[in-house]
Amino acid sequence: MAVSQATYDCLYIGKQLQERIGDFSESEIQLFAYLACLLALYDGKNVASWGYIFIQNENGSPFSDDLSNALIRLSQIGSLLDTDKDNYFNLTPNGESFLNKIDKFSINLSREKYLKSAITMVDFFPYGILTNAINNEPLLQSIKGLKVRRNLLDEDGSGRVLLYEQFKLLRTVIDQNNIGLLKPAYLWLNSIAFYNENPGKPTQL
Repeated sequence: MAVSQATYDCLYIGKQLQERIGDFSESEIQLFAYLACLLALYDGKNVASWGYIFIQNENGSPFSDDLSNALIRLSQIGSLLDTDKDNYFNLTPNGESFLNKIDKFSINLSREKYLKSAITMVDFFPYGILTNAINNEPLLQSIKGLKVRRNLLDEDGSGRVLLYEQFKLLRTVIDQNNIGLLKPAYLWLNSIAFYNENPGKPTQL
């Protein structure tokens, strides 16, 4: 059974969000999948290995057509249920059963740690501060206000350079024997949140 990475990501993120905050929106799926992708880049993975791309939508947030289409398909087959709120979903028992069938696929096992680390940030930050920090990372900031539809993870551009500079700095302050992504994810997002609250001051790691 061939299942796209986007389908798995929608189910996994949806389940984790539902356990933490209740029903979830498409924009939340998009945002946390994007954070997971950035954590994979921090971990040394290349862009192509993620399986789908992100652009910036009209609201300045990350957006993937693959994720949006996967949500539509999952709703059509009964794995997700539209709630009374516009564009919000619940994971159904059918969806949870589907997730249990595919979460042991090797391609999904290799990305679970990035998705899990991204979602776990919900436990460490006030929700609004967290989502605002993700939306203000260097790649999104570098094209904010531009009327362009381009792959956020293109190799050219100042945003990509700044992102990797921040990742390099993170590695200098984190014990390389520290196995895992929670600490770098927390420190990185916290530094962005600090800068958002204190513009003009040096970013704190």
